[in-house]
Amino acid sequence: MLEPLHFTDAEKAAYRVTYAPTATDDQWNLFINECQRRALVPGIHVVFNLRDAREYNKELKQTVYVKKVALITTINALRLIAERAGHYDGHEPFIYYYLEEGGNLKDSKIPLGKIPHAVSVEGFRKDWKHSAFATARYDAYVQTKDDGGKKVPTLMWATRGEEQLAKCAEAQMLRTIAPEECAGLLITEELGNDAIDREESKEEQSLTPAVIPQPITAPAVNQAAAPSVAVGGTGFWHGEQGAGREASAQVTAPAPAVEAKPQPVTASPAQVTPAPEPGGLFANTTHPPPEMETTRFPRDGYTLTEKPANLPTPAASPAPAAATPAQPTTAAQPVAAAPTGDAPADLKTFNDLTSRAAKIVRDKLPKSGMKETEAASLVKNYLLKGSGSASIRAIGALAFEKLVKNLEEATPEQAAATVREFK
Repeated sequence: MLEPLHFTDAEKAAYRVTYAPTATDDQWNLFINECQRRALVPGIHVVFNLRDAREYNKELKQTVYVKKVALITTINALRLIAERAGHYDGHEPFIYYYLEEGGNLKDSKIPLGKIPHAVSVEGFRKDWKHSAFATARYDAYVQTKDDGGKKVPTLMWATRGEEQLAKCAEAQMLRTIAPEECAGLLITEELGNDAIDREESKEEQSLTPAVIPQPITAPAVNQAAAPSVAVGGTGFWHGEQGAGREASAQVTAPAPAVEAKPQPVTASPAQVTPAPEPGGLFANTTHPPPEMETTRFPRDGYTLTEKPANLPTPAASPAPAAATPAQPTTAAQPVAAAPTGDAPADLKTFNDLTSRAAKIVRDKLPKSGMKETEAASLVKNYLLKGSGSASIRAIGALAFEKLVKNLEEATPEQAAATVREFK
């Protein structure tokens, strides 16, 4: 017998990465130790392989499938292994047996190009008086596949069944001649359907796969700081740095479980923790206190509750009649361009306008079937594109008032149709 091989740690690591990347430590140690003991080179003489094997599990009290390490080789490597053992002394020609009508067998020393019943071979060992005779039966080794519910031989076995079966017979004979060197080494032709995708039989389908409990791991926690929110009376989409903002402060915005009560806004606000409302985009928006419901524009001198002469008259919504089908949805009247020189609103007025816009998002547009998150995005586009401004804070006071009032005086369906035009 050959002297065992000894692989270096670097060689073992290279073999494992190349030929057994999915093996566990125990499976790999079993494989590499067998290679060293038998003087086999991984990937050349033998290949690492895992096979499904059925075992009875005492804990589960049922038969389960487990993975077993198999040493897979080729017929040429098996011949070499038997030869270097020093006992092998050749073999006789293969004999092919064919089943004829009446159950009689016809033998031939050459393959006849049809499915054989069996193949046998006679091998010799130098120190044995008698030869070793091995036989492989076709039905015991043929590999099959499913073809429309019918089992048929695979392509290789359908076209070269005689030669495939001859290799199985020879492998049996070589393991008999050199049991120490060749025992446990299988060629793929001997594996049956284990060499291809295993198709469970009815008996196998009744088996319950083993379930190995997995350790429970806690989910990863995001410990990054919460996003900062710019406050200072803007009262609109958080994080937007609008032009002309009187005061701002960066604070961390927690998410309270309940809606925060409206807080009055002053020209110089203190640092507070804003309470974002559901929907997200209109976070920090608060309703103005009663004393702010009527706000005056410093420049023009008219109030929001008074109709200025230069504002367009929105289309009046007809009063719904009893038991009358719903009116078709139509867009609200387009908003006229803002007067030239329209300056952004002061902080107090800006908060009032954004609060009214938020109210439309929360209360009116959802009545048309629109989700609040979609409504917030569409209203923002409507205000920006309708005013031609780059940011909400830069919208002119008169334009902002007209845009908001246009949605307030429209029906929910008309308001939804209007903001969708600015998508």
